[in-house]
Amino acid sequence: MHQIAKTPRYTLAVDPIKNRLYSAKIGFWQDIFDNPDFIEHIHQAIQHLSKGFTILSDLTQLQVLSHEWVEVMIEGHKIFVKADCAGKAEIAPETAVARLQFKRIAESSGIQKQEFASKVEAEAWLDQISKKAVKS
Repeated sequence: MHQIAKTPRYTLAVDPIKNRLYSAKIGFWQDIFDNPDFIEHIHQAIQHLSKGFTILSDLTQLQVLSHEWVEVMIEGHKIFVKADCAGKAEIAPETAVARLQFKRIAESSGIQKQEFASKVEAEAWLDQISKKAVKS
């Protein structure tokens, strides 16, 4: 596992062997200046992955995103789609607002995603997607 970023609001790490990006988002994302390197960290993470990579995103500690952050997240997800992400598993946030925001982000970016209640379920789904991506 290779850590890309660890900030008070998020972590990003990659597992090149699994060809997977791991992310976690924490708290209330209000001011876009709080995390100025977020998009750059996404680009850095993708450099360690190959086509058909998958994403596991832990959103359990996320409260809500400001409107500006929703737009930044859409941009980030479009970067993932363009880099040939095979799928994203989200461990769902507890707040209904955050769930709706990430549904909008997925719809706006075109990323294939599924929500899960646990990391074990999410990993199993991503492993299946990874097997299909390798066969293609």
